[in-house]
Amino acid sequence: MTDSKLPKGWQDWDPCGGDRNRPVECGNCDWKGFEDDIEDGLWGINDLVVRIDPGGIVPVGACPSMLTHENTGTYRCDSHVYHADVEIIYRRKPSILDKIVEAID
Repeated sequence: MTDSKLPKGWQDWDPCGGDRNRPVECGNCDWKGFEDDIEDGLWGINDLVVRIDPGGIVPVGACPSMLTHENTGTYRCDSHVYHADVEIIYRRKPSILDKIVEAID
């Protein structure tokens, strides 16, 4: 099923939608694991509404890695964990002229 409103080259289905237990990684402490290693998932993130931006990439959950600091002791990393098998590519928003040319093709 295709959607005529999608830009040329885009798909309306998630190619990773059927994958289970995908690889994830933390950008803060370099922890790597799988989705099953994240206990609470997205809802385990403290202050979720404050920590993600509207229109931004939604994390998988909070990092379960334990870190040690000489002054504060051992603590949980708790940074955002994202899918490791997804590459985010930003494209320039098409201008009105680009849309007209695409509609003619």
